[in-house]
Amino acid sequence: MAAGRAMWDQVQHALTVLTGTAMLIAAPIDTAGPFASIAVLATLHWWYRRTGREALRTRETGAAVRYLVGAVPLTVLMFTASPLGAIMLLLLYPHVWTLLPARQAMAATTLTMTMVSLIFVWHLGLNENSVVASLAAALGGMILALAIATWIRTVLDRNRTQAATVAELLATRAELAAANRERGALVERERLAGEIHDTLAQGFTSILLLLDAADVDLDTDAPQARLRLSQARVTARRNLAEARCLVATMTPPDLAAASLADALREVVTRFGREAAVATEFEVAGDPRSLPTAAQVVLLRAVQECLANVRKHAEASKVRVCLRLDDDRVEVSVCDDGRGFRNAEGGFGLDGIRRRAREAGGRCTVTSEPGEGTAVVVELPC
Repeated sequence: MAAGRAMWDQVQHALTVLTGTAMLIAAPIDTAGPFASIAVLATLHWWYRRTGREALRTRETGAAVRYLVGAVPLTVLMFTASPLGAIMLLLLYPHVWTLLPARQAMAATTLTMTMVSLIFVWHLGLNENSVVASLAAALGGMILALAIATWIRTVLDRNRTQAATVAELLATRAELAAANRERGALVERERLAGEIHDTLAQGFTSILLLLDAADVDLDTDAPQARLRLSQARVTARRNLAEARCLVATMTPPDLAAASLADALREVVTRFGREAAVATEFEVAGDPRSLPTAAQVVLLRAVQECLANVRKHAEASKVRVCLRLDDDRVEVSVCDDGRGFRNAEGGFGLDGIRRRAREAGGRCTVTSEPGEGTAVVVELPC
């Protein structure tokens, strides 16, 4: 918009200087004619500065009519004083076709050319040659006006199309940004929900189970009750560490100072001790460094599977295996519990599947009632 106003101003100034210079050069020095023409030219320039710039900026009908009601008579009057005033028609026609609808612009152009033709005959004198010259000038002026009109309309249509495209793109970008923000918030909520379920909720479940067991043993086996309370205290501290890591989005405490294999071994051993279930942990393949994101997915998967065993499986034995191949890593958790139908499953298994899918891997669950359960999480590496 600012560039368009600058262009109009530059053309106005250039044509004003050109017209004024031509009038001074062409007119005799001992006549007052050029000074009258230049006075009208200066008035036209002032009128443009006063009303034309605003009309071209706003494109409002009232502003356009106000400017043209002054600009058309001033241009015709200047042509009356000097035929060189016709130079300013090169700016008047574009203004007319820019500011008015096509029908009104055509009427204004026809009226202006008619007045200019009559004044042209007046300049030359009423005779056959002047009439022919006037008609030729009118025809040439009409062709010029139509050419200018076509060019201006093409430019305006292109500008409107581009403006509409830009507006549509901006609106689309705003919608995409809003959708991305909503998607980001949803993803973050899902991540937090999964983290809370896989860490804090499981920790609280362990604490409650240990406290219930301690309550049962309190009257009959005080040493065992104290052991349960100690285990609950350790679990609470671990839960607090998990909560702090969750808030800070840091590496889980189990992985902070240990490899994935060591972290899994510690998780499995701790589960067996707290749940009184026989456990077995095995590592197959050459241990190597894995991306932290992959380690977190595998660790959370094992934690969730063990939590499910504690809450639902009624298993007597659990086997966990970490297998590292050249291009993939796999962890499996198998129990001899009561199993379930594959169609079943809750938020925990859904969370394992989601985490594996987001990491480019997959999760396979195999279970039948009375046959135990096997969960396998496989990731590329």
